Amino acid sequence: MKKILLAVLLAILATSAYAGKTYTQSQLNHMVNSGHYPDQGSVINTQTKSISYSACKVEVENVMSQLRGSYPVKIIVNTNILYTVKAWTNDGAITVSCSGPDHKMVITQATYR
Repeated sequence: MKKILLAVLLAILATSAYAGKTYTQSQLNHMVNSGHYPDQGSVINTQTKSISYSACKVEVENVMSQLRGSYPVKIIVNTNILYTVKAWTNDGAITVSCSGPDHKMVITQATYR
């Protein structure tokens, strides 16, 4: 499953068909660390997978740990039924959520305005 999630995230990162505003890694880190997030546009891509909550959290953290250091990554929600992490990349934001009650992972991508 880790390879599938990594492949999905890499495919999303490589997608440049959705031309929007872009930022450098330095700009993104400065913006997110100062609490001034880039303006996010509409969601352009959504993928859903069935997975257990605990396995989902592990997979998301394994993949997001590979983005940390280069791109800003923040845990948005961390409860016993919902886990949401967001990463800001050069051309858009990626949000991954794990839902315990639904046994689902939802990955969304949005461009910047």
